[in-house]
Amino acid sequence: DGFDITNLSNYKAKSQIPIVTGEKQCGVTHFKEVLNRNSADILNPDIAGVGSIVELSEIADLSDKVGVGVSPHCWNSMAIAASAMMHFCASRKNSEKAEIYPDYISTSKNYCEPGFNIINGESKLKKLPSIMSVQNPYSLLNRTYEVGLAEISHRENIGLLAYSPLGFGMLTGKYLKKIPKESRLGLYGDWFTRYSNDKCKKATLSYAKIAEKYNISLTKLALAFVNMQPFVTSNIIGATTMDQLKENINSINIKLSDEVISEINLVNEKIPNPAP
Repeated sequence: DGFDITNLSNYKAKSQIPIVTGEKQCGVTHFKEVLNRNSADILNPDIAGVGSIVELSEIADLSDKVGVGVSPHCWNSMAIAASAMMHFCASRKNSEKAEIYPDYISTSKNYCEPGFNIINGESKLKKLPSIMSVQNPYSLLNRTYEVGLAEISHRENIGLLAYSPLGFGMLTGKYLKKIPKESRLGLYGDWFTRYSNDKCKKATLSYAKIAEKYNISLTKLALAFVNMQPFVTSNIIGATTMDQLKENINSINIKLSDEVISEINLVNEKIPNPAP
C-alpha cells in the first residue's frame, strides 16, 4: 500500500528488489515524505494524479537530490497526459521508463489524436506540424507571459499573437476620468473586472504620465511596448474608427528609448500585472 509509508520503508529495508511506488498517490507532499523516510528506490507518480507536469517536475527535482529515479505513470489519457509525460521523460536525467496503458489509446482517439505511436515498447513521435504561435493576452497591464512562456517562445520558435494589447481599451486613457455607459467597459465591465480594478486604474494613470512626459499618446506607448518584444509575432490591434486604426498602425514607427522602458519597468515593479 503506497499510502502506508512506514510499512513501505520497512519493506525497502529488507528487500533486495527495488521498491517502486506512487501511481495512486497525489500531491508533492506525499512524495516528499516518501523520500525523507527513504521508502522507495523509484517513484511512479501519475502525471495527472499529481496535478500536472509542473508538480511532476518538482517531485523529480526532489528525487534527484537523493539519487532516486522517477518512472512516470499515466493511465487516464493516452493523448494529452501521455504526450506531456513523454516530454517530461525526455528532459529529465533521472527519468526511468514510463508506464502507460496502450489499450486506452483507442479510447483517447475519440477526443484527440495522440502525437505518438507505441512500437516494440517504445514511443515513436509522429511527424506532425509543430505549434507556430499562441494567442495570449499581453499588455502593459498584463505581462505574465514574460514569466516562463516567453522563454518557451524563444526556445521553440513559437511566436506570440498578443491579444488585448490595450487592456480592453484602458490603455487608450479614455477611461481615466469616467467610464461612459455605452462604451465597451461600460457595457461589459461586470464581466471584465480585471480591467476596472483600482490597481489597473492606478497603473494606467502612471503610464499615461510617462506618455505625456515623452510627448506620445498612451495608445502608441502601449502598442509600441508590445511591438518591441522579441517573442511577439503580431500585435492584435482593434479599432472602431479610422482615426483609431491609423493611430494603432502608426505605433509600429515608435521606438521607445531606454529611459522610457526604465520608467515603464518601474511602474510594473510597483504595480505588477494588475489585469492578469
